[in-house]
Amino acid sequence: MTMSASAVAGNARTADPHGGIDYRGATLLSNPTRVVIANSAEVRSRPTALSQVLTTLVKGSKVPVKEITATGWAHVEVNGADGYIDATELQ
Repeated sequence: MTMSASAVAGNARTADPHGGIDYRGATLLSNPTRVVIANSAEVRSRPTALSQVLTTLVKGSKVPVKEITATGWAHVEVNGADGYIDATELQ
């Protein structure tokens, strides 16, 4: 089966700026400051446990949260850089 150029163009996808991570259903927060309740929390470059660790926060650290993704990651800003923390480690 062959498809016309117009049919293919109609199904074209744009590049995903989030590296394929689905952000639909993210929750924006009314109180964006959260506190680390785990002994430590790793700030990662992407919302996945396999991504690079940018830094580690200690228990009691306050962190501004931009949103909570549908997959349970807190999108944070630490030292001027965007990162992600497992939201279960924050309160």
